Amino acid sequence: GFINISDIPPHILTGGCKAVGPAAGDGEGASALAAFVQGMVHLNKAMLVRFVRCANASPTVCACIPSSKPERHILYMVSLPYAGDFRKYQLPDFSEVSLSASENKSINDMVTSMMVVG
Repeated sequence: GFINISDIPPHILTGGCKAVGPAAGDGEGASALAAFVQGMVHLNKAMLVRFVRCANASPTVCACIPSSKPERHILYMVSLPYAGDFRKYQLPDFSEVSLSASENKSINDMVTSMMVVG
C-alpha cells in the first residue's frame, strides 16, 4: 500500500537502507521506474512492502521512499520496526546528583566536543 511520507516518524527509520533502482542496461525498466518514482514524489507517498531477502529468510516490512533527480530515479527501502522492537524504559531522574561548577563545565565541554555538526 501507499502512505503519506509525513506519516512515517523519522525516529523509526533506523533499520538500514537499500537503494532500489533499475537493472544495468534496462532502458525500459529505467523509464518505468522513473515514471513510478516521479508519481510517488508528486503525490508525496511512500510505498509499504513486504521484503524477503531469499527463500528461507524471514520477511520484513519496509518503506520505499522515492528520490527523483534529473540524473536518477530510485527508491530508498528502509526496514520498519515491529511494535515489539520498541521498549519503554523508565529512567531515573538523578535529582539527588549534585555537581560542582567545574564538574558541570567539564561535562558540558565533553558533550560539546562530541557533537557532530554538519
